Amino acid sequence: MTIEWIETSEGRFQILFGYGRLQKVRSILYRLLPDSIKRAQIANPDATDAELLKKASVEETIEYRVQTGIELAKLVLNQATDWDKEKVTIEEYVDGHLPADVGDQISDWVRVAVEKASLSQDQKKDSS
Repeated sequence: MTIEWIETSEGRFQILFGYGRLQKVRSILYRLLPDSIKRAQIANPDATDAELLKKASVEETIEYRVQTGIELAKLVLNQATDWDKEKVTIEEYVDGHLPADVGDQISDWVRVAVEKASLSQDQKKDSS
């Protein structure tokens, strides 16, 4: 299990993820993909992420980023200095209390973790 802390002027935020959560992240990232990107990926399985994103409209790209960011934060956020878990659910906290910049950092951390977990053994040796 990986535990990371994000510290800002607004507080400390703990995220945690392991194998199971990373699998759920993969599912979220694929499930929320715009259909235009899914079709492009089927047509060209070797396309890079950048090439695939060009197939989506600006609106689709923004909506994807927003929806995945919210879902990923709900999945991996474990603790925050201003979060009373007895009074506020994770959904309420992410929707109404989590600072936007922290949400973006959480999303970025998790995406990098998924990419690292997806690397082959040779790629992992080369990146060390």
